[in-house]
Amino acid sequence: MRNRIIVLAAALAMIAIPAVNRDYNDIHLLNDRSREIIGAAALNAPGFINTGGLTGEGQVVAIADSGLDKGSMDDIHPDLQSTPGKKPKVIMLKSWAERERVDDSLGHGTHMAAAIAGTGAASDGKFKGVAPEASIYFQGILDKENKIKPPLPEKLFLPAYAAGARIHVDAWGGGKNCYGGNAQNIDAFVNRYRDFLVVLGAGNSGPGAGSLTSEANSKNALVVGASCSPRPALDPENTDTSATAAFSSRGPAADGRIKPELLAPGTSIVSAKSTEIPGNLPGFPQYLRMQGTSMAAAVAGGAAALTREMLQKDLSIASPSAALLKAVLINGARAENGPSRQGFGIIDLTGTAISFAEKRLEAVDEGSGLQTAMMREYKFEVKKEDGPFKATLAWSDPEASPEADQTLINNLDLEIISPSGEKLPGNGFLKTGSPDSTNNVEQVYIEEPEAGNYTIRVWATSVDNQKSPSGQKYALAFGQLPASAVIGEDSNKAGQDPSAVKLLANGSTTDSKKEISPGFREYLINKTKYIIGNIWRPPGVQVRLTSRGNIWFEAGREQRTGGYYQDVSAGITINGQTSKSVEEIPPGAVLVAVVDPVTQKLHSIRVDYEVTSGKVSGVSVADNSLRLAGNSSNYKISPLVAYLNTYNIRDSDPLLDAFGPVDGAMQPEVLPGMSVTLVANPLTSEVQSIKISRDVVLGMLMSIDVGRGEMVLDNGKKYSIFSGSSVYVDDIMSQPGGLKPGYMISAVLQPGTDTVLGITACTKVSYGQIVFISRKDQTIYFNDIKDGFKVYRYSENLRVNRWNAEDSIETLGTDTWARLVLTPLGSEITAVQVAEKAEQFEGRISSISDGEVAFRDGSKILISPLTGLEKSGYPVAERDFLPDEKIDALSLYTSKGNHVIAYLKTLETYPEDEPAIKYIALPLNKRYFIGGNTNGDVVYIWRTGGTRVEMAPDERGDFTYSFIPAPDENVVRLVAVNRHTGAVTGRYIEINVGAERNFTDISGHWAEDDILKLSAKGRVLGYGDGTLQPDRKITREELAVLLANCFGWREKAGAAVKYTDKKEISDWAMPGVYWSGYMGILTPYNDGSFKPSQTVSRAELAVVLEKLRQKLKINTENASKSFRDVYSVPPWARSSIENIYMSGILKGKPDEMLAPLEGATRAETIVALARIMDEFEKGGG
Repeated sequence: MRNRIIVLAAALAMIAIPAVNRDYNDIHLLNDRSREIIGAAALNAPGFINTGGLTGEGQVVAIADSGLDKGSMDDIHPDLQSTPGKKPKVIMLKSWAERERVDDSLGHGTHMAAAIAGTGAASDGKFKGVAPEASIYFQGILDKENKIKPPLPEKLFLPAYAAGARIHVDAWGGGKNCYGGNAQNIDAFVNRYRDFLVVLGAGNSGPGAGSLTSEANSKNALVVGASCSPRPALDPENTDTSATAAFSSRGPAADGRIKPELLAPGTSIVSAKSTEIPGNLPGFPQYLRMQGTSMAAAVAGGAAALTREMLQKDLSIASPSAALLKAVLINGARAENGPSRQGFGIIDLTGTAISFAEKRLEAVDEGSGLQTAMMREYKFEVKKEDGPFKATLAWSDPEASPEADQTLINNLDLEIISPSGEKLPGNGFLKTGSPDSTNNVEQVYIEEPEAGNYTIRVWATSVDNQKSPSGQKYALAFGQLPASAVIGEDSNKAGQDPSAVKLLANGSTTDSKKEISPGFREYLINKTKYIIGNIWRPPGVQVRLTSRGNIWFEAGREQRTGGYYQDVSAGITINGQTSKSVEEIPPGAVLVAVVDPVTQKLHSIRVDYEVTSGKVSGVSVADNSLRLAGNSSNYKISPLVAYLNTYNIRDSDPLLDAFGPVDGAMQPEVLPGMSVTLVANPLTSEVQSIKISRDVVLGMLMSIDVGRGEMVLDNGKKYSIFSGSSVYVDDIMSQPGGLKPGYMISAVLQPGTDTVLGITACTKVSYGQIVFISRKDQTIYFNDIKDGFKVYRYSENLRVNRWNAEDSIETLGTDTWARLVLTPLGSEITAVQVAEKAEQFEGRISSISDGEVAFRDGSKILISPLTGLEKSGYPVAERDFLPDEKIDALSLYTSKGNHVIAYLKTLETYPEDEPAIKYIALPLNKRYFIGGNTNGDVVYIWRTGGTRVEMAPDERGDFTYSFIPAPDENVVRLVAVNRHTGAVTGRYIEINVGAERNFTDISGHWAEDDILKLSAKGRVLGYGDGTLQPDRKITREELAVLLANCFGWREKAGAAVKYTDKKEISDWAMPGVYWSGYMGILTPYNDGSFKPSQTVSRAELAVVLEKLRQKLKINTENASKSFRDVYSVPPWARSSIENIYMSGILKGKPDEMLAPLEGATRAETIVALARIMDEFEKGGG
């Protein structure tokens, strides 16, 4: 269906433009985003900050993870292959989990290793790692069953340390937020091996506070959370590079320590793909996009390698301690409002490297320990024209006992004395009123420091001499960081004119100041200005207006890497003219824009294009060109051309319009006779995009007359079906006769007419919001606007359409509004069409009529019959809303730019006015019966698929409805509405639940047939051991549950039970006890008790059955019967026994005895209920 061509009978012979071999080598691409955000790209560039650049050369980073590609050092991903003349890329590849090969069946380890140290060889350097010349020591921890099974940390660390690794990245962990055995083990090792830094991911259990893994409670490890790395065309939600990703676990640690200390980009991280898993970047098949604090830990591990290299090469510190790496990384972190309880900020290597290069930052790796009450001090002169002052103290503390309330053993304190004598304590931002005695990292941050000499003091408040006999060693980083700003917005903030300027554009140093444009970022310190920026030149671009801002992204799906948001201050030039509007920019336009490396937003946007429209008169395969009718030009097509569908959606429901055509994901081919719009590069005249325009109508098929070639849709219009039109039903080629009423139709029309040229039909669709996507299980959790929560699997060949172009599942987020196209049985998703959210808002209704909602503020918004309408959590109709009710609503954009409401719900409830409702629900052979009573004005039965059945209760308030359940119909919703007050109430009724149970103890039993009959309907469930125990005496609470199961009383309302012995009622029986009492069938004793464990006598059972018979209005023909012990029937049961026994619902014993005082068995009760249900189904009620 993706390459479907609609062939007209009258068309001439046509030649289609074939698929093109696309060579990307002539495109200059940016380095990827996480390196830009953390400033690694500036360090990598030779001659910019450091003479030779910093690339991780000589550093060995160990990683314990799932596996590495195919598990072979000789046959490995290009990004992890060794470079001739350099240290081997992978120096060790071994399993620590007894797996034969260290292959990566999860894709996690390969992605992590290349994010740290990948060369980017398979992408011409685009997706290289943070430290591309570092080496990897890889330890596989995936066992034979594909489960992560790491050994004790020390068993991983020691061999890695012996092999020269001084950084160990561990993106695994679990357990509760506490200081556990692994955290203790990590701290002990790092305290013993002071130059070994462990980097841990915080966990993916955010955003709640205190959601860290147990390992992330380590004091001496660097714990990293995930910040956002925007790729808005693939992930529109994570937009702000300064924000913490929603999934990232938050601190504090169990004892209150600041964890994670740092954030690093962890969303939409692109890195090497293991050959053993599928990819998700169509244009880059050897790469994979992943997210998580694992990815953030990898980025931080690479940053640590660059920092270690910098300390060795630039500061001549031969073996920097783990504490020093932490101090330097934390000191340089970027935080908009300074450090906080949530951490010290996002890793930023650029400012740190510049300050070291300009001698404005100092690092101390103190190997001589402090004993209790000792103090050391340092001096630093602050210059007014430079940036903020920071000082960070860190030390590797001895391990504490597992789950200790206070884990800090040795307490050091940082103190800064300003030139004016003010004393500033370390971590004073915590505002505890006393020196910090919890953390082993302390910082003082002064955004606008006064000029003069500062004193930095380190105090040893308390040191455990037994655990640290030589005192507590520590590390210190302090000094000024550059003032930073974006050119064109706040460039004066950086201070006076510099005496020297260094420029880095697209990763290369240059002396040409012509490259500098608004959007470049400048760093000013020591009267030297460092300017960094990137120029983005995609082969052709699209722009999309969204509620979060304008998104610019590659027009062609195969070139797409995520696009960028436009900065709100960005200037735009279109074909040489300044403009503020981007709505008219056609897909395929040529773009040149500046990307701010920190915010990853576009500035200085320049767009150029030439547009030509017409009908195709011919195409040439030989020179890859086409001609238009009435035009002598020969239009050369770019190898990177983007083919795009545009639709003129006519006479269609506005909500259907918002989701677009059912098969909008198809990739069109260019054929003579087609109306097209060509967008070309003005400089080369090459066509960058071909837009094919089609008239389309969307709707539900109401009727079809195959003989006359006509069909009618739910818009009431009749359409002629062109002879020879293509028809597809659920992706299978069909004929008009294969179309059935109720199918969702997307029909291509002859321009300006109601003649159908082609039809795509779907038997099942679902509209709503994606809640969660499990790519591992290929499952989408979905909230249907009419049908509630659903779970669907999706196929390997899932088609995704967004913005009238083919896309991938990677673009779908947890807030995405979509139409799901399902297989005929509704079990699997075959296609997804995405709608764009316009706004979510609150307001007060004035009226709903004529397809519009009018609000009190005078605004009007379109509404659709498909719109989800809800009051008090239950679905309702438009006329159930009253004027002035306060609502919450969400609207989507239509193709014409209008808004249409997708869902609307009240924010007010009226519990005191809720209508009462009682009901029974019974299976009737293949049908199902629901009947009841209400004082509401109207009753709805909402069935699977959102079908609404409306009923007006009779003068007594009674209502009835019967139906044949659909194969997948397990629940219906019963709703009653008081239209005078606006109050609503409802019930969820389970139907067709359960399946026949193969009980182990009923074979040959006299009641076997009836037991199996009710079991098949899910009414009899038995015991957990597989038995029914049919001859066991039934208790009152068991009878209550059996009644509830048989008659559909499933509402969980146990809290309403008022019995004096409520505490004695089993939890599993509470709903049944409530409902059997509420229905007046099984009532309490005179003392208000229920006596749940008491056996039910046959006389009591007869009374219950007679009440049930009367409730169901079952009339039976009584037959005369005499019993020998009729004298023993209690007076209170005589009339009930006479009716129920004479009707044959309950029968006597084989010896013509009633045995009224004998306990009723479970089998006797089940058989009697089965007879009542049979009578009801026969129409006796």
